[in-house]
Amino acid sequence: MAITICQPLGFTFQGQRENNEDAIFPPSGQATSSQRFFVVCDGVGGAQKGELASMTASTGFAEYFNQHPASQFSITYIQEAFEYVQQKFDQILSMQYLLKGMATTLTLVAIGENDITVAHIGDSRIYQIRNGKVVFKSEDHSKVNYLLRAGMITPEQALVHPERNVITRAIQGSHRQTEIETTLLTDIVAGDYFFQCTDGVLENVTDEALCQILDSEQSEADKLQLILNLCEGNTRDNYSGYLVKIESVNKQDHNAWVDNVKLMSAESLDQTVDFGGAKSTKKPVADPPSNSVDLGNGLWYLGNS
Repeated sequence: MAITICQPLGFTFQGQRENNEDAIFPPSGQATSSQRFFVVCDGVGGAQKGELASMTASTGFAEYFNQHPASQFSITYIQEAFEYVQQKFDQILSMQYLLKGMATTLTLVAIGENDITVAHIGDSRIYQIRNGKVVFKSEDHSKVNYLLRAGMITPEQALVHPERNVITRAIQGSHRQTEIETTLLTDIVAGDYFFQCTDGVLENVTDEALCQILDSEQSEADKLQLILNLCEGNTRDNYSGYLVKIESVNKQDHNAWVDNVKLMSAESLDQTVDFGGAKSTKKPVADPPSNSVDLGNGLWYLGNS
């Protein structure tokens, strides 16, 4: 079978920050219904160029997919793409050591011939929503989510926790090895929505609001605008994301599928900047070390919010 999508809708806004450290791929306004993968990243680092980190990650995945076109995005394939992105970070850091603190979160939605692979690092999030209900939601790699899963705080306390913007994983290059959490989704039907976003969106958009909006009778563009209305003027952080609706799940010629992936990847990369260069990988909660709040020791990474 083959999964087709409606016109994807991407966005990225500065919010109340001095600059925008988020990045999306394809760039806003450039995605078409032939696009097979979407990347949303939230850069971390401030003076250490979070915007460079997010752009390097988003374009790095796009470069790998273009160089290695595939009809299925296996967990192994995504891991190899992630290692390629890590190498891109290492190349930049080898030329500019002062950028060593730059980092980024990641969300990736890759639409294969028979299934959809999603992957994430950090607290940017991925949803699959069907008929106004959450079918799949990525679990944030954050301190608050660790505390919540361990039963140390309640969901209500998590919403206002003073360290709710502290993340436990980020892409930083091989000097700070991390793991990408990848999930293969096979339960896909026409009408499903995939929504990926940075944590700036989640400042004002709850799961309930997102489900209600996507289950309404509005057009896709109007649904996205309703989401953005909740963020505009209210969100302190940058806010970015992609909204993708599944149009159909049908049979399609395998070779035509691979050719289409290769073509759309090359066209999208022409618009990017070059900086030089469900099976799941999810693991159970582990106890953090006693020095876990020290940024220099690598477990908790301070976010920008």
